[in-house]
Amino acid sequence: MQNQISAGSVERRAVISVSDKTGVTEFAAGLREILPDIRIISTGNTARTLDQAGIAVTPIEDITGFPEILEGRVKTLHPVIHGGILADLQNPGHLEDLQRHDISPVDIVVVNLYPFQKTVAQKGVTRAEAVENIDIGGVTLIRAAAKNADRVIVICDPADYQLVLEELRAKHGMLSFDTRVRLAIKAFDVTSQYDTAIANYLDRPEGEKFARHLRIVTGESVEFRYGENPHQKGVLYPVETTDPLAWYRFEVVQGKAMSYNNWLDLSAACDAISYIGGERPASIVVKHTNPCGGAHAESIQEALENAWAGDALAAFGGIVAVNRPIDESLAVQMVKGKFMEIIAAPAITPEAREILAKKTDLRVLINSALMNPMPSTDLSMKQIRGGMLVQEPDIVEVTAEDLEVLTDVAPTAKQVEDLLFAWQMCRTSKSNTITIARGGMLVGSGVGQQDRKRCCELAVGKAVDKDTGEQRAEGAVAASDAFFPFPDGPEILIAVGVKAIIQPAGSKRDQETIDLCNKYGIAMVRVPYRGFKH
Repeated sequence: MQNQISAGSVERRAVISVSDKTGVTEFAAGLREILPDIRIISTGNTARTLDQAGIAVTPIEDITGFPEILEGRVKTLHPVIHGGILADLQNPGHLEDLQRHDISPVDIVVVNLYPFQKTVAQKGVTRAEAVENIDIGGVTLIRAAAKNADRVIVICDPADYQLVLEELRAKHGMLSFDTRVRLAIKAFDVTSQYDTAIANYLDRPEGEKFARHLRIVTGESVEFRYGENPHQKGVLYPVETTDPLAWYRFEVVQGKAMSYNNWLDLSAACDAISYIGGERPASIVVKHTNPCGGAHAESIQEALENAWAGDALAAFGGIVAVNRPIDESLAVQMVKGKFMEIIAAPAITPEAREILAKKTDLRVLINSALMNPMPSTDLSMKQIRGGMLVQEPDIVEVTAEDLEVLTDVAPTAKQVEDLLFAWQMCRTSKSNTITIARGGMLVGSGVGQQDRKRCCELAVGKAVDKDTGEQRAEGAVAASDAFFPFPDGPEILIAVGVKAIIQPAGSKRDQETIDLCNKYGIAMVRVPYRGFKH
C-alpha cells in the first residue's frame, strides 16, 4: 500500500470538476482550511463558481498548457493530469517519468458527471441531446483516481464531502486506506451505473420498450435479519426509478426495521391502491401480497372500516394503505380493535403520531405520492432458473366504455362501478382469482387456486360475515381474472345472490356461461383484458 503524500512534503493538488455544484464551494473552502497550501485545479464553470466564492483556483489550462476545446468536450484529457493521478509513487520508474515531464502528483479528485440519466428521462429528448450529455473526461478522471485509491482520494458524490473533510481534519490532512477504498468502490459503482444507463438508452430501438440486453445496476444493499423465512438470508437492493412509490422514497416515521416480507407486502399494497387512484378516499388491506380487503367511500374513515371488514380474520396482522392523511380520528380508528403490521399513508398529523406511537411494534410509513397513487410504469421482472422474464407493466386503464355486455340484461350504473372495482382488486391478486364486491367494498376473494371453480367457492365462503352469518354476496358483483372454462363457477356465484359478473371471456364454452346468466337474469360483461398475476 502506498502512503499518501504528507502535508508539507510537496505541493498537494486537488482536481475539482463537477456538473452538480451542490456543496462544492463549501467543500473547497473546508479543504483550503485544512490544507492551506493545496492547489485547487478546476475546469470552466466549476472554476468560475469557486472563484466567485473567493476560493483561489488554478484553471486547468494553466496546468496542461492547452485550452479547453470542442466546446468543452476535451478539458481534462491530458497526460499532465492523468499522469499525476495514476502515478505510483513507490515505483522508481513512475517517479522518473514525473520528473522528466515536470508532472506533479494529484492527491484528490472531486468529480461528478453530466446528468445523462436525468436528461433521457425527460419527455421528447432527442438522441443528439442525450449524446451530448455523455461524460467522457469525468468518467476517465473518476476511474483513474479510483484505480489509484492506495494514494488518491476520489469523491463523486456531494454527500461524501462532509465525511471526507471531517476525517481530513481529524487526521491532519490524511484519509484512511479503508475510507479511500470505500470511496473508490462507490466511484466504480457510479461509472458502472452511468455506462449501463447509456448502453440501455442506445440499445433500445426507436419506439421499442425493451433493450436488446437486460442491464441492471443497483445501489447499496439493505440487510435484513432474514429473508422470507428465518433460515434464509435476505437483502434489498435499490434500483433507480422514477416511480414515486419506490420503497426508498418512503419515510419510516415509527416502528422497528422493515423486513423482507414487509417490503414485499407494502409493494403489493401500493399496486392495489394505485389501481383505485386518488379521486376518492380509499383503503387497502394486504396479506401475503394479496388484497384481503379494499374499499373506496365518501370518507377515509368509512373506507378503512369497510376494507378491514371485508375479511377481518385475514386482515389481522396485515398491511394497510390509505390514500388520505392520517389525522387524530383515523389514528384512533386504526388502533381500536385492530392489529396491523404496517400502515402506509401520504401524511400524518402530530396528534395522530402520538396515538399510533403507543403501538410500539407498529410500523408507520409516509409517502406523499399515496395521495394520488398511480401504477408503476417500470418493467415487470421475474427470475427463473437461468434467466429473467421481463414484460411491460399492467397499467392499462379500464373504464365503463371498455365493457361489452354479453347477456340480455345489462348491469346498472351502480353495478358497473362495483364491477370495475372488483376487477381492480382481481387484477392485483394472484391468479387464479375471483373477487366479490358490493358498495365499493371487497367482501370476498378466492386467490391462487389451480381451478376457477375452487376460487368461486373460496370467494363465496369469505363473503360470509363472521359475526352475523350474513352472505354478503347477495346483490353483489363478481370478477374473474380470466375466462370461465365451464359454467360451474358462475353457478356457485349466482346461487348465493351475485347479480353481475365481469370476465375476459374467450372460452370455447362461453355461450354456456352466458346462457346460464340469461336463465337467471344475471348481467355479464366482457373486459377486453386478461388479469393474470402469477
